[in-house]
Amino acid sequence: IYNGYKAYWEDGCQVGRDVANGMYEKILKVDEFSGIKKADFNEAVADGRIVVLGPEYDRAYLDAIEAMAIHHGDELDLDDVLETSFILNTDSLFLCRDDCKGLCPRCGADLNEGPCGCKPEKDPRLAVLEQLLDNKE
Repeated sequence: IYNGYKAYWEDGCQVGRDVANGMYEKILKVDEFSGIKKADFNEAVADGRIVVLGPEYDRAYLDAIEAMAIHHGDELDLDDVLETSFILNTDSLFLCRDDCKGLCPRCGADLNEGPCGCKPEKDPRLAVLEQLLDNKE
């Protein structure tokens, strides 16, 4: 069943057909929606309530995707991939000697003299899991 709407999860991904159909079935049972008028697709297109995008939009989308590709025809362009890999794998921590622990990036304390006392930085991508653990306690 296609109802003209798309539904998305919190992460931005579109829900699958089975889940969307389940949502649609639940929506049909809600009284607030019982007065909504339904229209024929072709009539809605004809009177401008639905705009069908033409192939020029498809071409623009495909051109944008192709511009991000690392290959063009039979050639493989690895310049950007290798440059990014090199930069990401280059040490960004310069030490005075091999056993040097460096300086704390937050407070600047000499870590050779002992821990600085800064709390470990929390990964924002794990915030939801942290909330679940906080709620469990």
